[in-house]
Amino acid sequence: MTNHIMCDPVHGIMDFEDNIKDIIKPLIDTAYFQRLRHIKQLSFVEYAYPGAVHTRFNHCIGVAYLANRVAKVLKLSPDEQEKVVVAGLLHDIGHGPFSHAFESIYGDAKKISHEEWNRKFLANLVGLPQFETNIKLKNLINYADNILSNLEEGILHQIVSSQLDVDRFDYLLRDSHFCGVSYGHFEIDWLISCLQRDDGKIVIVPKGVKAVEHYVMARRLMHHNVYLHKKSSGASYLLRILFEQLKKEINNDILAKFDSDFLNFVRLVNDNIELDEDEFQKKIIDDGFEIYSKLTEHDVWILIQKLSRSQIPLLNEISNRFLTRQLPEVIHIKDESHEYVKELIKELRNNLDECEKWRLFYDDESKIKIYESNIDDTYVQEISVVDNEIKGSPGSDDLKSHRSVVSYSNIINALSDKKDRVGYIYYCKPEESFKNNGYKNIDKTIEELYNNHCCYSKPKIMNDV
Repeated sequence: MTNHIMCDPVHGIMDFEDNIKDIIKPLIDTAYFQRLRHIKQLSFVEYAYPGAVHTRFNHCIGVAYLANRVAKVLKLSPDEQEKVVVAGLLHDIGHGPFSHAFESIYGDAKKISHEEWNRKFLANLVGLPQFETNIKLKNLINYADNILSNLEEGILHQIVSSQLDVDRFDYLLRDSHFCGVSYGHFEIDWLISCLQRDDGKIVIVPKGVKAVEHYVMARRLMHHNVYLHKKSSGASYLLRILFEQLKKEINNDILAKFDSDFLNFVRLVNDNIELDEDEFQKKIIDDGFEIYSKLTEHDVWILIQKLSRSQIPLLNEISNRFLTRQLPEVIHIKDESHEYVKELIKELRNNLDECEKWRLFYDDESKIKIYESNIDDTYVQEISVVDNEIKGSPGSDDLKSHRSVVSYSNIINALSDKKDRVGYIYYCKPEESFKNNGYKNIDKTIEELYNNHCCYSKPKIMNDV
């Protein structure tokens, strides 16, 4: 058996056996998968870390490679190996432009996750003409859908989506590499070598516990230093505002002259925004798939370029902010001040004109759980460690041969079920704000927040003359 090789800056030489290559190559060559070349893995993180321009395309192939490695360590059957590799390859095929940032553009009451789009992509992959006679590949795509939805093949689902999965393995290492930081580094080779299959789940042997600690801490550090970086968060907020403003101006004669898939998608959302959440999601996915399946970040940037030269004032300003990196000032609020600041910003917004309220916003929806041990979700499982003393011990009522990793690690135990809450004020101060008392009050209030120790660092607005 020969191997097919791909070179990767993160994993080095990624090798796939011929039987695996023959399965994944036709999927990679589809337009649906090639679209991922034009969707960045980390949306707007490049505004903070200029090297973070890698794509979902790179990540998905990396996940397929790691899924293949884990399958071998766990001694899965050839049939199981093929299923989990295809699931790993296709797990992010439903992402829209700017990845996770795109999921929040519909508004507070509406959201369509990339997982929901995944199902639509997989259903359409099966129906592609080039796969008409390839029954094996069709079956593997259907199995991938079941694995990703956790409808069957539990251990295969754990490999691709769990608290110890190849998706996280790849994105921590890949994102860390391209951002030029070391926060996401951990001993992946040792960690994979310490995996076992036991009692229908993936477990760690005791000598791998320290590697798991390293991995969990890497995830925590990457969230705080990269994924929730204030520059990226500020840009994601601007994307939501751009979308909202486009919906308001959708009948503007100027926009009617633009040929844009992104604008067509906005129109579809706007036409159906009054539907309840379930009906809205179904309508957008069913009727919007043709547009969405071709939508990339290039479509959004082309529209932003046009809007930056348009005569629609707010759209012009927002677009130019993107193009010149004039992002909102983002003020990081301390944990104990969330509720106080939230009410304060709400009051300040009430003093702004309706069309100006977007310039000031408090966002505290980012609540991160780095590790969960108290789990209600049937599909989520704790990381477990093999305990040979339990297995077969005389008189033991516990027939399981593993225990929760929190029993072995004080570090993970300390992080378990803790919610890290991140709160930001976004402030887009207009150039002529000195003429408006409302903005003077905002400046004064932000200064007071800093003086009262509600902010982690000094707001730049305090340095303005």
